[in-house]
Amino acid sequence: MSGNEWSQARAYVRMLREKGHADEDIRQMALERGWTEEQVEKLLPGRVLRAPPPPPAQPSPRPAGREVVAPPAARAETESKAGRKRWGLADAVIPALLGLLVVGALGVVGQLYTREKARDASCLSNMKELSLGVLMYCQDHHERMPDADKWQEQTRQCVKHEGVYHCPLGGTYAMNDRLSGRSLGEICRTGDPAKTILFYEVDNEGGRLYDVHHGGANYAYVTANVVWREKSR
Repeated sequence: MSGNEWSQARAYVRMLREKGHADEDIRQMALERGWTEEQVEKLLPGRVLRAPPPPPAQPSPRPAGREVVAPPAARAETESKAGRKRWGLADAVIPALLGLLVVGALGVVGQLYTREKARDASCLSNMKELSLGVLMYCQDHHERMPDADKWQEQTRQCVKHEGVYHCPLGGTYAMNDRLSGRSLGEICRTGDPAKTILFYEVDNEGGRLYDVHHGGANYAYVTANVVWREKSR
């Protein structure tokens, strides 16, 4: 090579090194360009050859008749992963089951509450019909109330059926004995008929009930209005 060619060759080698090429790669490329071994040795003195990669480690053969036990750390990691998978499934299933149970329980409670409210309404309806039956009786008997001790027999023709004489929750109804045989005119003169109790609830033995409907009881008044009243403390 002439002096100019040597300068170009050195510049070429320097450019390849700046680009990150190893000397062994540069040597191979130089030989492919037609340079001789002697020229390459002059351009790349003391080059470092790239060592071949070490062969992959081969697993040691398992002795016959012996079980290979994983190290404690590896075994703990494997068990932890398995536990996470197992608990992951449980975390998904258990809340769903609990949700179904809660929904079912709420449905049962809702049905019971609805049934109780229906019985409360049926009791009020019974007392309403009985009050109207008493007023019909008064129209046919010179505006006089029936007798308090036999008002059921005297008003049977004024109600639709026998079921109205009994509360759906048990027990029955009693008439205010202060109104027994009195005329409506007298009741209106001596008090307010809209605030005068006509019927109240009693048990099957005649004892008065104050908390048969959610801490209270139903009452009917002379004017045939019916209300629920909370038990007095």
